[in-house]
Amino acid sequence: MDDLEKLKSEFDLKELQLQALLEVTQAINENLPEKSLYKIFEFTLRVNLRFSGLALFVNEYNWNLKSSFGIKNPDLESEPPIHHVNLVAPTFVNGVENPFFDQFNWVIPVRHKENLLALLYIRDSTIAGEGDVSEGVFSFTQTLANLLLVAIENKKLARKELKRQAMKRELEIARDVQHYLFPDELRHDDKVIMNAFYLPHQNVGGDYYDYIPTVNDHQFIFCIADVSGKGVPAALLMSNFQAALRTLVRRTTDLEEIVNDLNLHIFQSANGQNFITFFIGLVDLEKDNLVYVNCGHNPL
Repeated sequence: MDDLEKLKSEFDLKELQLQALLEVTQAINENLPEKSLYKIFEFTLRVNLRFSGLALFVNEYNWNLKSSFGIKNPDLESEPPIHHVNLVAPTFVNGVENPFFDQFNWVIPVRHKENLLALLYIRDSTIAGEGDVSEGVFSFTQTLANLLLVAIENKKLARKELKRQAMKRELEIARDVQHYLFPDELRHDDKVIMNAFYLPHQNVGGDYYDYIPTVNDHQFIFCIADVSGKGVPAALLMSNFQAALRTLVRRTTDLEEIVNDLNLHIFQSANGQNFITFFIGLVDLEKDNLVYVNCGHNPL
């Protein structure tokens, strides 16, 4: 090959590489799904770089095959052998005594900073020996794969962040809901002094306490409750419980009736998925008497 032909060949390769880079970058910018990005990556290497076979294994705790073409019935479901592979630089695998490598010429590691992202097994029918491929082809292939994999990882991180933000917002709403469950003021006079302190185990818990005056000035109800589970569902179920309790107290001060009605209401609302432990007491100041029902709320 004379200098002019060599120059033209290098120019054609650079043009193909530029086209490949443009296609992958455009696909990333269009926010295409992960599967579509891998398909475009396959097409780009097959058409623009003219590889005849490929298997891309991505390091996701385990090695997972994400992209392949031109390989006849290889054992690609198992993890690829890496004991013959240089994890820093491309490895020529022609002649390696392992059936897995029979259909590949090279293994190219794809790294980002200090992390090994993937191993790219390629076959090019024009490659006969270790020196038949330029360093530029390896470098570009690594760059293209790195661009793809980092973009996919960033998409995953973005989805996780959106999910985290949505969960954070849900917790903020549930925390506000729970805050409104607690009484604004507890009784504090010459007959009764009440104090309470609440510190949840998590940002949002399923705990509840209350002070409820009755129609009789000399009587009042107090209670403590805890729903199984924590977080948003627990806070919402306890909100339902409080509304039902306050409605019942306006109708009656019979604790047995209140507890039975609450039990039925919560069983229907929670569909048997959660339970609530509950202590309720009725104080009669005229009789200097306390009547209570403890529904499994230890240690009271």
